[in-house]
Amino acid sequence: MPLLRYQAENFTMDGDGATSQKRIIDLSAMLSAHYGRLIRQGQVFMIRGVHMRLRNPGGIVQDEAMALSGQLEFFQPTGNRKRAWKAAFRAVQNHRRLLGIKQDNYDFRVGLNEEYPLVAFNAWINEEQDPLRLAMTDDTLLNNTHHMGIFNVHNEGIEGQRFLTENQPVVSNNGFGTPFLTASATDEDYDFTTEEDSFFIEGWAHESTESLPWQLQFTSVVDSGSGVDGDAFAVTPSVHVSLPESVPIMCGLIGVHVDTTLVDDNENPLSMEATLEVTIDVERWSPLI
Repeated sequence: MPLLRYQAENFTMDGDGATSQKRIIDLSAMLSAHYGRLIRQGQVFMIRGVHMRLRNPGGIVQDEAMALSGQLEFFQPTGNRKRAWKAAFRAVQNHRRLLGIKQDNYDFRVGLNEEYPLVAFNAWINEEQDPLRLAMTDDTLLNNTHHMGIFNVHNEGIEGQRFLTENQPVVSNNGFGTPFLTASATDEDYDFTTEEDSFFIEGWAHESTESLPWQLQFTSVVDSGSGVDGDAFAVTPSVHVSLPESVPIMCGLIGVHVDTTLVDDNENPLSMEATLEVTIDVERWSPLI
């Protein structure tokens, strides 16, 4: 199966070493380009290895030392997440039929979450054309934007079924005291409530990504055969294998989050450029439905 290489360049870092830069890897788009035919996004992509390399993008004067760290973020295809995706897919297909839009060669493509760049030809469903994502993680966003998260919409449907404000606990003394501090049904200071009695919600599609941490660094040696007086360095990168075994990736979306950097003393952090290469060993893929 193919080895797909993603290359992210030109990271600009803060002076204190902290940063937060996010790029998105879209396996279905990369595979479509590789094979010259449409590989739909609505699938489970099994990857058996991720190999990462850090290097200077080039030039005569290069860094003597550099390090980056962060996480690879993705969603694994649980049953509830797949049910949420199927409901969103059918809703979009129904909208397209109502509008008389042809279904041939259409690929229902969504993003990871609002923290990452959108994928090409991202799907939308409402009149404002807000793009759909698997999840929305920022609760401070407006409701109509929050509803652009496929898992969020699914979970809000479950929440509406289980929370009934008129079905409050009955005041009783059964040896454990009164269920809440006052007899007022409008008082919010309950010992237990109908909304938060359970730590686990049946059917819930978990909205937080899974992640794999990574850390990369390199040191360099003088390339005496380069013909340049001591300024050119042949970079010796470290290679990191992130996955000990095959991992399923929902919709083939992998977020690359760089959160920390360390460079040599001669580097200007505001102008530093680094290239991060991610090579993904794709084992197989199969439809979500």
